[in-house]
Amino acid sequence: MFILMLVIASLFIIFQTSVYVSTNGTEGYTYVVEKTLENNVEIRTYNDALFARVQLSEDNFKNMSYKGFRILAGYIFGGNEQNQKIAMTSPVLMEMNEVKTMEFMVPKGYKKEDLPIPNDKSIEFIERKTWKAASITFGGFTNTTENEAMKNVLIETLRKLNIEHKNNFKYLGYNPPYQLFGRRNEIVVELL
Repeated sequence: MFILMLVIASLFIIFQTSVYVSTNGTEGYTYVVEKTLENNVEIRTYNDALFARVQLSEDNFKNMSYKGFRILAGYIFGGNEQNQKIAMTSPVLMEMNEVKTMEFMVPKGYKKEDLPIPNDKSIEFIERKTWKAASITFGGFTNTTENEAMKNVLIETLRKLNIEHKNNFKYLGYNPPYQLFGRRNEIVVELL
């Protein structure tokens, strides 16, 4: 019995390590850190990028995550007129303001006009130009309550330092749901 438990534990550790390495090797949304502030807050400049986006009506973070991911993952896993697979990128962006959206970054090298046409017509493509943001990073699994708490820390840190923002907060998630360790989440807001 001990040997079986040891084998299972070893396989679990190997699997989680490979997921962690794979996630860290995924193409990401590039940015430059301009300044590091207190409370794990950074001022960043994000580079131009192209995104596939879907608007959502859910108010609950979990429901929004599930529905948005299902639609966008369907597209990149071949749910398009060409049955073309597109590589997964990181992070997944979610806007939780008046308009609620989920976005996947399109890998570099694609142009908007060259992307395969989605089977799901709710998917649109947007080009984000360079923008400046404040970001707070935190680990673990997250939910609506945790996101709000971190958003409030970010707001308070910026208020204390007299840094103005546009009040358009985004959640950035970097890890698949089956990654248990080394998780990374962020709340970002565009600066004025």
